Amino acid sequence: MKKFITILLAAVLILSLAGCKFVTYEDTNGDEDFSLQTLTEADITSNITTYSQKMGAKTMINNEISYSAKSMSGIIRIYEANLRDGNLEIQVSSKVSKGNARLVLMVGNEIVHDFDLNKDNQVYTLENCTGQISLRLAGESAEFSVTCTIN
Repeated sequence: MKKFITILLAAVLILSLAGCKFVTYEDTNGDEDFSLQTLTEADITSNITTYSQKMGAKTMINNEISYSAKSMSGIIRIYEANLRDGNLEIQVSSKVSKGNARLVLMVGNEIVHDFDLNKDNQVYTLENCTGQISLRLAGESAEFSVTCTIN
């Protein structure tokens, strides 16, 4: 009986891993060009976001969020909030070491600001804003780190 349970658990594990699909977008435009080649603005603004990553970490302490990964492909939501006639100031520092990436701030399904890659202390302010706020990173085999402070 013990052997049967072990075989059954192994079979379930193998079948579940075989059903996993990891999304990977290769960097096709060289080491110095970080612009996206495969992911589109429609992908970024979609309500459905998927990604795969290797060695990723996200920390949230008070109003500061740090996110990094050795390799990420797809679209991640770094920060989300609902505002109702409110103000939001976001300060972002980002570094992309390889791959392709785009870091955007959205209100609803609209991109309202693109943050520069490999730049520190970028500040963007939303005033009297109502809607779903989302900071998203689109990556194609991107090695990156992003830190943002929300006020």
